[in-house]
Amino acid sequence: MKRNLIKEIAAKTRVKEEGLGVTLSRIKKREDLRSIEQAACYYIKKNNLDINVSSIMDDVTRAAVQGFKQRPIRQSGTAPIATHVQKTVRTRGEKRTRKAAFVSPDLTFVQNDALRSMLQRDIDELNIAISAGIDKTRKICMVMAGSIAETLLLEKLMQDSQQASSVAHTQKVKHPEDLDRWELGEMVRVATQMNPPLLPTDLITLADQVREWRNLIHPGRELRDARNKEIEISKGRANAAVSVLQIIEEHLNKPKK
Repeated sequence: MKRNLIKEIAAKTRVKEEGLGVTLSRIKKREDLRSIEQAACYYIKKNNLDINVSSIMDDVTRAAVQGFKQRPIRQSGTAPIATHVQKTVRTRGEKRTRKAAFVSPDLTFVQNDALRSMLQRDIDELNIAISAGIDKTRKICMVMAGSIAETLLLEKLMQDSQQASSVAHTQKVKHPEDLDRWELGEMVRVATQMNPPLLPTDLITLADQVREWRNLIHPGRELRDARNKEIEISKGRANAAVSVLQIIEEHLNKPKK
């Protein structure tokens, strides 16, 4: 990990490098974004600082993720949806390989500046959650993946809003003329019926499931689902939500035939 990255964190927390609670050499050796985040959290908690760790990591995450990929920082999203990074972990004298998937959608097709800003913010936050371990941040991943997928779809549909609204009428969408009021499931149904289709029809069921998971952001919904044993917040479902996001992005970025 480059020294200037550590200095950036130190500057934001207004402390010296050694005050971060983890040595520079250790971070360099592990090249682990999670170590940096843990170090920042450690210092903030220890000194009772009124600083949001997300604000510290926002400027660091993209640089660190691209550092793992060993290529320059991308400009407004030119990388594929996810890159698997190999990490070697020693366990009782043995070596085993662990994979961490960081989300980095290709945002070159996004024309709306407000949506681009929202996407980059949500993508950065999802990457922080992934770096901390999906088993520990499973609800965040389930919710954020659905939110990002919905934003990507909204942008693509808004680029051909006239056809999208026309298709929405045939699909009996509640507010066919107001795309920003559509739910994720409605967006997917319309996207599959566009000419040419933006998404394959097999994504309808998957996207509907992601929509259900994203709604867990509402505490009342989570209570009802837990009471009725309808949805369980789990690592497997979190991974599935991220995978559906990957599939949606791949199709939205396919060149038109």
